[in-house]
Amino acid sequence: LFDPSKSSTYLNGSCKPNTVNGAFDMNYLDKTYSRGYWGCDKLSLEPSDVFERFQFGCGLTTDGGAGNFANGAGVLGLGRGDLSLVSQTASKFAKTFSYCLPKTSSSLGHIDFGDRARSATSSSGLKFTNLIEPPQNIPRRYNRSSLYFLELLGISVAGSRLDVSPTIFTSVGTVIDSGTSITYLPPLAYTALSTKLRQSMADYPQAPAQEKFDTCYDMTGNGRIQLPEITLHFGCATDVS
Repeated sequence: LFDPSKSSTYLNGSCKPNTVNGAFDMNYLDKTYSRGYWGCDKLSLEPSDVFERFQFGCGLTTDGGAGNFANGAGVLGLGRGDLSLVSQTASKFAKTFSYCLPKTSSSLGHIDFGDRARSATSSSGLKFTNLIEPPQNIPRRYNRSSLYFLELLGISVAGSRLDVSPTIFTSVGTVIDSGTSITYLPPLAYTALSTKLRQSMADYPQAPAQEKFDTCYDMTGNGRIQLPEITLHFGCATDVS
């Protein structure tokens, strides 16, 4: 955990123009939160990447829930907001970053900024889709200025496209969020997806629902499991399975 008293360059409070000084209060849509006060310090990512007067929230009280950020030393902000790491390092990295998640719990992911990110994404095996402007009808509880919106056009299960209009996704917008491990869908889209999945998994016995997950199966005794491929269809003719 960060101890301000051990830093000779730490400044208590806000150090950015037009930002609120005093209490820090960050609330997330899953009811988790972090509360405390604002602080500033020198941020060193590499010996050559040093940023003076980097503003961040010092959380004195946090509730991340089981399996969330409660046991972590902090939350890394990668959004589009003015106080995210991406925005505060824009003078050098031009708001460019690449975040690769680990394939398994035993492997490591990595994050790169600026030229390193451009180099990391030069592989011909990667797929790209454009970021888009957020729809105008986003509920107030969402911070439109901080979110990354993509154009999701449809979903397929085992090569069969769901009979769902693209407006189900585009009218409310689709957000890609590095802090969420679950994909949430509008009710109509989720119902169509779970129905098609159940049809494809008819040979396997269903199991009781587990908290938020209501499409579960008992694979006891099944040595080889055939799972249907689920594909998300994004703008720029980009499919991700």
